[in-house]
This record gives sequence, C-alpha cells and structure tokens, in this order.
Amino acid sequence: MRVRLELSQNQERLSGEGLLLLDIGATGAVLSSDWVKNAQVPCVRRKELTLILDASGNHIPGSGLPYTTTVDIYIGDHMNTM
Repeated sequence: MRVRLELSQNQERLSGEGLLLLDIGATGAVLSSDWVKNAQVPCVRRKELTLILDASGNHIPGSGLPYTTTVDIYIGDHMNTM
C-alpha cells in the first residue's frame, strides 16, 4: 500500500512517500535501504546486531544494525509512530 513517512531532524520535518509491504509475522519494522537513502532518512548504526526475523523465522538480510529516528507512518487518515 502507498504510505507517507514523516520524521523530524534538527527541528525540520521531512517526509517521503513509498510503497509499504506488510509482513504481520515480522519481529520488527524494516524500511528499504534504497528508499532510506533516496528520502535522506538519518540512520544510526547499532554496536550489536538486533535480530529482525520474517514470518518464517529467517533473519531479514541487512536488518538489525542500522536504524532510523522515530518515523510517523500515514496510511490515509491513520497515523502510526515507529
């Protein structure tokens, strides 16, 4: 589904749109690294890996080390913070 993601950085509000794939069995939220780069979402790198698994229990490649600041997801009139 098409969503709008918004975040605050240095008191500035940034936003970008993208297509969201829902995996209701995943253990965490994962954003496409290409989308994060294109939308210029700031990332931080963890010192230790946090496993993020898909619905089958497999580690999602590229996940678990980088993370973003808090992001608000807008789907129509609904807003959720992650």
